Amino acid sequence: MGKEWNAVEILRHSRHDWLNKLQLIKGNLALERLDRVNEIIEEIIMDTKNESKLTNLKAPQLAALLMLFNWEEQHFFLEFEVLGDERNLSNIDHELTAWCCTFLNKINEVIKPFAENHLILSIQISETEIRFIFDFRGIIEDKSTMLNYLEDRKNDALIKVLEYEVHNDEMVVVTQISL
Repeated sequence: MGKEWNAVEILRHSRHDWLNKLQLIKGNLALERLDRVNEIIEEIIMDTKNESKLTNLKAPQLAALLMLFNWEEQHFFLEFEVLGDERNLSNIDHELTAWCCTFLNKINEVIKPFAENHLILSIQISETEIRFIFDFRGIIEDKSTMLNYLEDRKNDALIKVLEYEVHNDEMVVVTQISL
């Protein structure tokens, strides 16, 4: 979560991802599994729409962190969705990115490597507030470290942890961004 990506590396990884998606479609077409082909296409459309909504938040550092996250060696897979209207977050991009990077690193530290670990980040935007909801499914090996970390973040100035639940195989964290 700190690698500097150049244009050639980004294009290479992107091309690799697209080839994988096309091979999935081609394989399912060969097996005449048209329902699965349609599901894959719908997933691609949703991913592309979420990437577009993310970049429209005018927070390029945050967008880069989230969009490139799975290309680096991590112990979990990250998905994200952006719900609600567009907002300009350029004035807090650096702080949001730093907070998210630290939190994602903390998750990486406390979970079991090589397990089926999956995190969905929902960015919910309304006229009055912005919330980041982190929904993790996988194996958490060090619950107490995560609980202490989250408790310490309850009074942060910009990003407050509003509520959280941490179990051995799942975690939900709701944060609110103060503007």
